[in-house]
Amino acid sequence: MDEKLLITEMLKGFSRSGRQRNRPFECDAEIIDINGALYGFSMDDFSFDEDGFKNKNLETLGKNLAVATISDLLAAGCSPDFYMHAIATPDDAFAVSISKGIKETLEKCACFLIGGDIGMSPRWRYTGVAFGAFGEFSPLTRIIPNDRQNIWVTGQIGDANLSLLTGLETPEFELRLEESRDMRQRATAAIDTSGGLMESLWTLHRLNHGRKFHLETNLMPFDPAVMSFCRENVLSPVAFLYGGAGEYEILFTADENENFSSARKIGTIDDTDINDNSGALYLDGVKIEKPPPGPRDFNSRDAYIRKILEVVNESF
Repeated sequence: MDEKLLITEMLKGFSRSGRQRNRPFECDAEIIDINGALYGFSMDDFSFDEDGFKNKNLETLGKNLAVATISDLLAAGCSPDFYMHAIATPDDAFAVSISKGIKETLEKCACFLIGGDIGMSPRWRYTGVAFGAFGEFSPLTRIIPNDRQNIWVTGQIGDANLSLLTGLETPEFELRLEESRDMRQRATAAIDTSGGLMESLWTLHRLNHGRKFHLETNLMPFDPAVMSFCRENVLSPVAFLYGGAGEYEILFTADENENFSSARKIGTIDDTDINDNSGALYLDGVKIEKPPPGPRDFNSRDAYIRKILEVVNESF
C-alpha cells in the first residue's frame, strides 16, 4: 500500500475540525483558522534507515533536518514562527551536535524552538514540527487555477539523488526562505520536492484533473556534478528526476506572464480541458503512465535504484 492510500485508510473514522481549511493532501501544510487568523502547521519524521541522510558532520545533518521540516511550510507560503522536535539519539554528543545545526537554521528564519522530547536509541530518529501565521498572504495549496500556467523550481536538481546512488555525503539543503517570500506573492500553487521532482509532479498531476503538464529535460537545472556523472557513466539525467531522495526545493506554478529570478522554468500546463478529465503528464513528449517507483516498495536501496534505472531506460 502506498503512503497516500495508507494515510487515507488511517484517517477513516476521524472527525475533521471545522477550522481546518484544507482537505487531505491538498497542501504541504495543514491550514488552521485560529480566532480568525490562518496558521500553517507541518510535522515530518526522519531516520537514517528511511531517508538515508549521510553526514559525518552532525551540524550539517542538523541543518538538513530543520530545513526539511520547514520546507513544507515554505511551500505553503508560510514562514515558521515556532518549532518543536523529538530526538531519538544514540548518545548525548549526537543530540548536542545536531542541535547546533538546527539552531543555525532556526535563527535564519527568526523561528523559536519552544520545546520537544528526547529519547535514546541505537540509531537516530528525528521528528520536527514547524508552525506559523500566514499573515497577509493567502495559503498556497497544490490546486492549480484553470488557465495556462508555467512550472518553476528553485535551486538545482539531482544532488541528493546522486549522493544516494554513489554513497557520497548528503549535500547541505538550501533554506528557500527568500524564494518562498518572493513566490507567495505571485505563485498559484506549490509543493516541495521532499520525495524527488517526479514524485511531486505526479502528485500535482493527480490532484488537478484535466490538466496537461509538459516538462522538458533540457530546461531542468541539474547540479553540474549530476551532469558530469551522467556523461562519465552514459546515463540519462532523467534518472535523477525519478529518484526519490528528497532535495527540498520548491516546485510551483504561476501565470504564464509571471517571471521569477529566484527559480527556473521547467515546463508548462495547458488550460483545463473540460472534455478530458484525465489530464496527462509528459516529459520530453513521452506520456508518463505511472507514478515513479517508491522506495518503500523495495526491500533494499539497491533494488530500488535498479528499478529506477529500468523505468528510465525503458521510456527514455
